[in-house]
Amino acid sequence: MGTSTRKRNSKVKEILNSYGIGSDISKLPQAIPQIFATAISKKVIENEFSESVFFGCIRGGMSGIGAIKEGDFTLLGLGNEFIIDKDDPKTINEIKQSILSNIDFEENETMQVALNKALTKIIMKEISNPIEFLREFCSGIFEALLHSVILEELIEEVNENIPQVEFEKSVKEYSIQLIDEYYSEAIENYVNSKLTLEELFNDFYKIKEKIKEKMVESKGDSIEGVF
Repeated sequence: MGTSTRKRNSKVKEILNSYGIGSDISKLPQAIPQIFATAISKKVIENEFSESVFFGCIRGGMSGIGAIKEGDFTLLGLGNEFIIDKDDPKTINEIKQSILSNIDFEENETMQVALNKALTKIIMKEISNPIEFLREFCSGIFEALLHSVILEELIEEVNENIPQVEFEKSVKEYSIQLIDEYYSEAIENYVNSKLTLEELFNDFYKIKEKIKEKMVESKGDSIEGVF
């Protein structure tokens, strides 16, 4: 484990302990903004958020929405007679693989996990438009990142004291809230052709700074006021 990782883990542990999280997960939502703002460095974000992978994921998700909406799976390199059977895992995996195989993830597991989850929802028709896809995919990136960073320090407590489902639900809910609070305008502007894909990516980097700014504005208040 490198020095930077140990330093990050130490910060995460300190924040979690300050909220008494270990036996009681109810305060995890209040701790997440502080963890993100102080324990996840710019370097970590840069390592996780490759511009080329981000672009590939966005284009892949959009092509999936288009193919399913039009019912034309030749757009994904599948046969003319291909039919989605939501009860058949094989056809679901075929669609996902047709999209994922065209993206060079550069060993970026965070974005791959986030896109895989978003594609499943597209195929199951739980997501039907670009805004819903971008919201799901981008929140999924933060969910995967926060999940790994926090779980690394809470692994014993989650196994012994905290229900895994409750832990994952809490991280997911506040990852979505993160996007809704700080990134929804950028998503809508991109879908409405008011932002380029490059500008959308650059705005993604600014989320951490926006959180820190809001924390400074809220100084003197409890961390609950950050969201």
